[in-house]
Amino acid sequence: HAQAEYSRRPDNIEINELMAWTIYKQGDAEKAIPYIEKAMRTGSQNPTLLCRAGLIYCNANQSDKGIALLQQSWNINPYMSDDLLHESQAFLSKKGTAMAAVSK
Repeated sequence: HAQAEYSRRPDNIEINELMAWTIYKQGDAEKAIPYIEKAMRTGSQNPTLLCRAGLIYCNANQSDKGIALLQQSWNINPYMSDDLLHESQAFLSKKGTAMAAVSK
């Protein structure tokens, strides 16, 4: 469904975020990068988008960029979903970075 929607609206930010997250969840963070970059081109401060982008970059061996985005996302909203919380904590704890997020 995401691919069909992307075919119709390839410049849509939400569709690009969905494509990036779907591809990432299928295990290919590298392939997700062009989609997440397109989704982030407006400079949105949406914490879920920033967190997803951070996770994608961290898993694509771009840890510095990924960690910065993760920190930014959790500073904006420390109460995001548990799945994002746990996955983010794994990367932030490796870097010894404190996280203000609280699990729901």
